[in-house]
Amino acid sequence: MESSLSPLLADISVPEFMQGQQVAHVNLWMCTRGSRSSLHYDPFHNLLCVVAGSKNVRCMSPAATQWLYPHPLYGESANHSAVDFAQPDLARHPLYKESLEHQLSAHLGAGDALFLPEGWWHQVDSEAVTIAVNFWWRSLFERQLGGHMDDYYLRRAAQSLTDARKADLLRQLSPDFHPCSSVDKHPAACVDARAAAATEVATSQAGPSTPASHSEEAADPAQHSAQKRSGHAARSGERESVAEEQSSMGEGRETQDGSRKRRQGTSEAAALVQSPQMRPGNAAGLSTGEEECLHIAAIGDEGAGQRETECGSRKRQRGTEHEDQRLVERLAAALSEEFLQRTAGEAEPPHDPGSGDGLGLEAASVRLMAGLDSWQLRRALLGVARQFPRTLEAFLSGGICPAAAELLTSRFEAADAWLAQEGRHSEQQTFYTELYAVVEQPERVLQALVRQKEEFARHAFCMVLGTCFQLPIPWERT
Repeated sequence: MESSLSPLLADISVPEFMQGQQVAHVNLWMCTRGSRSSLHYDPFHNLLCVVAGSKNVRCMSPAATQWLYPHPLYGESANHSAVDFAQPDLARHPLYKESLEHQLSAHLGAGDALFLPEGWWHQVDSEAVTIAVNFWWRSLFERQLGGHMDDYYLRRAAQSLTDARKADLLRQLSPDFHPCSSVDKHPAACVDARAAAATEVATSQAGPSTPASHSEEAADPAQHSAQKRSGHAARSGERESVAEEQSSMGEGRETQDGSRKRRQGTSEAAALVQSPQMRPGNAAGLSTGEEECLHIAAIGDEGAGQRETECGSRKRQRGTEHEDQRLVERLAAALSEEFLQRTAGEAEPPHDPGSGDGLGLEAASVRLMAGLDSWQLRRALLGVARQFPRTLEAFLSGGICPAAAELLTSRFEAADAWLAQEGRHSEQQTFYTELYAVVEQPERVLQALVRQKEEFARHAFCMVLGTCFQLPIPWERT
């Protein structure tokens, strides 16, 4: 369209790197007394070029949208923020402060240019007597819109945002939370990366414990589970007392530790009796047989080193078993306490899509499980199944909250993916068979897991609708 300014286009050349792009608009910006724009984004790629004067630009990634209170999509200013960038009102827009650490800034003088990708939020201050030209051109994504794929793009974008919100909610459980979903790494890598965090979560209320190595047990979770299973006595009865069972197990461990110490002491005493240094006639000043004595002493030193290595291995194994046992007992105690709260008829928290209420994020068992990787969680659950089956049955039958369902399924899926990649399918079946053996109808447990997992996702989706689309959605169960 021709205008009185059209002749000026002859003085403007499109930059070489934009050759072949579909330029949508070329805009001329002039001011004589300074100006300030609002905080907004543009549906085009943008190249801002300063001809005279200067500009200060502050910008943020589209990921900051959740903190910037954009106007409703059905309004005329959908690409503008409701926040006063110069004087933000944090009482009205409290989330805006979260965006401050993500802001980037640039000072542009005459001859400078700045590229702003499509969708990037930006605000521009212009000094007195400033002239600038900018080019808008359509991105590949923007060129795809307006066709038969729009509905699909919207659903995929909403699903991606929902997944991001779900991850954000789970990260609230533990500062070091990570989904550990990679299937191209050995599970030992996941254990080593967060061993300290898992130990801290497991012992935060019970006091410090001796650090333990997880490399051996993580390398073969099934073998370690079998070793643990052989050390546990069978228990029966409709309901078990967590305190009594923990006490009896403590006495059993003390007896085993005493037996190991007595055997170790006997072995060391025998070594001392047979050591050449303890026998008469093996003094260092003897000339005959001196070489033989030294050889025997060397053999004795080698044997002592081997015994020391074996002793260290036993100590590490006992430390690992001790830490696993503490995890089992803490998890069983948390599940038991939550069961008592449910049976006492305590009021269920409200379901507010703007917070984590109603998801079970504050449950002690959920926070404990969040500090464990896939393999530690599997061992802990199997330990509860073997020692406190009725407690696990109560949890699986009616105590799975949305956060627990999302957490358990994500951990199980990560372990299953790795085992499937390694061709160890039987271990998957063995784990689930033993886990669900404590309930009479496993299919109902699976249905409950799916139902609560969807509840967690629905909550995250409501958060997306509120923060990205400004649509207040009442939190109602279907």
